[in-house]
Amino acid sequence: MPDRIFERFEAQFPLSEIAEFEPPPAYDIHFSDRWVASSLLQKGIRRGEADLAISAARYLCGGGFVGVFRRLKVIAWEDISFGDIQGCLAVASLGSSVRLRAKLGGDEHCLSWAVSRLAAAAKCRITDDLITILEHGGSSPECIASVASRSDEELRSLAWASDRCQLRRTIAAWLLVGTDRFPSEAMPQRKGSVDHFFEQSAADGMPASLRKDGAKLCRATNTIFPAVVAALWEEWAQAQAVRQVGEPLVWTEIVERLPAYVFDGHTAKGSRYLSRLAGLDSELAWWLCSNLPPELHKPALKKFCFRSVSAQCNQRLSWRPAERARAQACSVGFRLPQETFFDGLSIFRAASAKYPIWEIG
Repeated sequence: MPDRIFERFEAQFPLSEIAEFEPPPAYDIHFSDRWVASSLLQKGIRRGEADLAISAARYLCGGGFVGVFRRLKVIAWEDISFGDIQGCLAVASLGSSVRLRAKLGGDEHCLSWAVSRLAAAAKCRITDDLITILEHGGSSPECIASVASRSDEELRSLAWASDRCQLRRTIAAWLLVGTDRFPSEAMPQRKGSVDHFFEQSAADGMPASLRKDGAKLCRATNTIFPAVVAALWEEWAQAQAVRQVGEPLVWTEIVERLPAYVFDGHTAKGSRYLSRLAGLDSELAWWLCSNLPPELHKPALKKFCFRSVSAQCNQRLSWRPAERARAQACSVGFRLPQETFFDGLSIFRAASAKYPIWEIG
């Protein structure tokens, strides 16, 4: 009997790329905890540093391969999406099939290939940025309310129309797949059908595997990211002059044998650094006290760190809708004019250059 899983994957993706892949040698890195290793895995992928990201993945595999592949699926649709759709689909397939991984060289070999493929891809965070805007944007409640009362038929016309705004299409897709399954405090409760949503997707040129397995992808990642990709597909297919741009990466120095960017605002060392930075730099402290209540100082520092360091990519997909979402997502949650927020971001970057994490962290 033919192996349908293997044949189906072979029809969608060149198996030779995986079979002939030569994993890099393992780094001898000491991780203080799994949070730091998980941070390096995602940040290394974003920065295109596959060798470091693979080392983090191998460390995390001490707790089993299933959890690491689950994390890679989320990273793929959160950080890559339109940057390499076929790569995202391949990573999802590998992560979901032990048999397929066994045929293609085993768990560790396939894991190393998956991390390398994602690290080499152009990065596009439009899905995560749109969700951030909807959940925290000041004008989002009105936009959500204007869509939430629509019928399923009206929602489908919003989700699949290429001449509608991205936020409305994202809201429509979210409601159709169901906020009962993918809840958010910003979204009203509504029963949907993730299977029916992808059955209705019929955009020209959309990969058959995304239409066929989209519901599985949403369930595997426990996110609506694949549904947002499907809803935006027509706009992506009609895009003009899409290019890749490089970013000048910061915080590249080493702290305790690990890159400084690993210690972001969500790790213990990174959180301590941000608190100390605000105490040392008078201009940063003045901006925080002048523009935000005390309870928002730490969240703002974490957002500055994320936008300055944690979200940096070695190569980013310069696609106009993604650029708009990226700029809008920066300042949400603080009810500040964008100009004021970006002033604070500039002050933070100057402060972090003046007082590096490897000196005071």
